[in-house]
Amino acid sequence: MHLIYPFVIFVFALIQPSISQSQTDSVSKPPIVSNPKFWSKHFIDRQGYPITSIVLHSSFDPKHSYDLRYARIKKVFDRYRVSAHYIIEPNGKIIEMVPITEAAKHATKCKPRDYNLFSIGIELLHVWNGEGSERRAYSLKQLEACRALVRWLKSFLPIQTVVSHRSISNIGKKDPNMTPEEWAIAADGAPFPDPWPRNESSWQPSIQDR
Repeated sequence: MHLIYPFVIFVFALIQPSISQSQTDSVSKPPIVSNPKFWSKHFIDRQGYPITSIVLHSSFDPKHSYDLRYARIKKVFDRYRVSAHYIIEPNGKIIEMVPITEAAKHATKCKPRDYNLFSIGIELLHVWNGEGSERRAYSLKQLEACRALVRWLKSFLPIQTVVSHRSISNIGKKDPNMTPEEWAIAADGAPFPDPWPRNESSWQPSIQDR
């Protein structure tokens, strides 16, 4: 018996890397629309930074508040020369805007200033219309698509944090305006980064000064 026990430990040590690899392999890539005609030209080089953070945002075109399609928001983003890596529509459709090998311009005026260089930006198309009972909830399809995307990215990148735009902005950005319950799904269980409830029912976001 004393000889068998060390042998079992030795065998387990040998197979442990295989188990960990199997767990990583089990995280499947969610459906992502990746088409050159949808890509943005507004990005910069990562300058060798490892990708250690994911930033969740929400955006819409204030002039067309309920047109929550990628085609609409891309026009707005191009106008202001900003971008994200992924856009998620309310129906759960994920669209690639910038390859993750590049630094999208989604968190420029944040702390630290070089947040773009080591992060991935995910934009959820969503209308902000107040807090509490007046607030419009995120669709479950959209939240679950975000969770699948975050989980997949974490399976092969050295991600340490999933944060909200509002928690790192140095110019008062408020998005993505999620409840703790919505955040728990979208951020794949990452700690909720913001106080709740909030008192910002009259605030309306703008794409300017991202």
